Amino acid sequence: MSCIMESQETDDRKITISKEELGSLPTAQFDGEVILVDEPEQVDGAIADLRESDIIGFDTETRPSFKKGLSNRVSLMQLANRRRCYLFRLNKIGMPDSLRNLLEDPGLLKVGLSIHDDFHNLRRICELNPEGFVDLQPYVKQYRIADNSLSKIYAIVFGQRISKGQRLTNWEADVLTSTQCRYAALDAIACISIYDEVTSGAFHPLQSPYLREVENETPHPAHVTVAETEAAPVAPVTPAEAEAAPVKKAKKRSAKPMASRAKKSAASAEKSDASAKPKRPRARRPKAKKEIPNED
Repeated sequence: MSCIMESQETDDRKITISKEELGSLPTAQFDGEVILVDEPEQVDGAIADLRESDIIGFDTETRPSFKKGLSNRVSLMQLANRRRCYLFRLNKIGMPDSLRNLLEDPGLLKVGLSIHDDFHNLRRICELNPEGFVDLQPYVKQYRIADNSLSKIYAIVFGQRISKGQRLTNWEADVLTSTQCRYAALDAIACISIYDEVTSGAFHPLQSPYLREVENETPHPAHVTVAETEAAPVAPVTPAEAEAAPVKKAKKRSAKPMASRAKKSAASAEKSDASAKPKRPRARRPKAKKEIPNED
């Protein structure tokens, strides 16, 4: 028994799955109940149901921005128990007090992935001090899982792939499609499933088919603090402002100095060319070579 224990302690292999292996797995499906919360009157009932659970899965979605340096506010927050998932449309209801109190409750276990990024973006809506959270990215490292994405971690634990085809869709659309809702719900439910599987002892790292030698392991992104992300560029306060003047003004500001730099560089180039011409006659080595035969 001691020999087995010693061999496990010296075994530094990690569990990681390649893109090819991930793509070959069957797609995970969520067939549970999904409840959309897009009116303030629905919030308290959803929160009451979530508080009855011993664990809550957490995730957020944001409308993608395809403009450099511009990011949007969180559009959707997914909170799930083991029975159903609630989709809170924050772009319509904001951050109600009962929802914020749930996020700040230290006695209620909540699990998510890369939660520091979510917290940073949620603080653009209101002041928030989340407590009672477990970030699965660093948490699963104790089970030898080296990968960081939810899709890969879920694939390692359950042998199924979470499709990310809906990630870049419009989460601020007037009506979310059923495909969007299922995708969002699965992300939150998956966090609960992963946590339950690894903490129950049902997942055996040394028996994983993806256990292998890993070289040059990169630093884990979950170690980035919220303070370090504060310098990241953010969008204007309202979606209307985000689509209008700030971007155009930035382009105009950047165009003028570039034009002036171009003129200055051209002028300096002309000066350097003009100053370089009279300096050429200084080196007259050919005359020195002609004097050598005369000395003989």
